[in-house]
Amino acid sequence: MTDFAVQLTQPAVRDIGSLPETVHSRVIEGILSLRQDPFPSPPLKKKLKGFGFPLFRLRIADYRLLYRIDEKTVTIMRVVDRKDLEKAIKRLKR
Repeated sequence: MTDFAVQLTQPAVRDIGSLPETVHSRVIEGILSLRQDPFPSPPLKKKLKGFGFPLFRLRIADYRLLYRIDEKTVTIMRVVDRKDLEKAIKRLKR
């Protein structure tokens, strides 16, 4: 299987920059793991329903990484605390 390209949106870059140091490296590792296999395999990865485009969630400690897959590109949309996940998803639906 070939590697996927990974790109980050501006909100995702800001999210990663504001993460606590204890989680920062784990999130970077999670992003790099998406290059090899971005498709869901529960329980850590999950496809979210209700979007016009396929949106996925990767669980990393108390944070959730929201991403989408377009052909061979993985776009990281947001990295949010699990408590803020619902608000972030509602904003993405707009």
